Amino acid sequence: MNKILAILLFALTISANCKAGEVWQITLMVSPSLESMTDKVDRQLNRFNKADIKAGLINKIDKYDMKLSYNYGIEYKHFFSESTSFSTGVFFVNKGYQDIHVQTTPATIYTLKKVNVQYVEIPLILNSHFDINKRSRLIFSVGLHTGYKLSNREVHYSLTSENARKNSEDKEVIRDLDYFRPMYFGANIGLGVSLYLKTKMVLILQPNYTHQFNQAFREDVNFSTLTKAKFTSLSFDMKIGYYFNRKLRNAKKKI
Repeated sequence: MNKILAILLFALTISANCKAGEVWQITLMVSPSLESMTDKVDRQLNRFNKADIKAGLINKIDKYDMKLSYNYGIEYKHFFSESTSFSTGVFFVNKGYQDIHVQTTPATIYTLKKVNVQYVEIPLILNSHFDINKRSRLIFSVGLHTGYKLSNREVHYSLTSENARKNSEDKEVIRDLDYFRPMYFGANIGLGVSLYLKTKMVLILQPNYTHQFNQAFREDVNFSTLTKAKFTSLSFDMKIGYYFNRKLRNAKKKI
């Protein structure tokens, strides 16, 4: 319910502040993504862990693998000209990762761990638009993202082997993890295409890469001093947008 209210409030605020004659667009977004983390572990610690693993003293080091997520939101785009625009909005994104934890002592146990961290984001994005033909345009985007953590949880699945699929009936859910930072800061870059469906309606398809600037884990968490993990995301944005001013070219007339 809070997410719906945030989107409605954003839309009403934008509509109230738009002046007559300005060119602007409201876009609804759905975006599947592959989420993971980059991790720079201290080299000395890594050598120490590998030696202990080989000796069978401790567990195998976990690694961050990609997980599939879905994101959605609403975007406001203001056009300075036909070739340049600025966009912002409210996005609800699901970051995280998955890994297979292997316990080697006293017996070999495999656990698939999925970590989900939900943020509400406000992006600040600059877009460049280039004509391809009468009904399509290339769009290049670069921008900054600021996010606030809404919730997070871990799901553990017991596996029979490292390559076995998860068993949905044998899982443990751990909610409200407290070792992620409450704020997210990152940047994105993307290249896609916008297709005119009608006179003022456009479909945008755009792959995006997003990388976090600040560290994902909180400073007061014990292992945060041993790792520099940051969220990364490769998404495929699918947007439906509608123009609210006829100042921009009328694609229908040119077809």
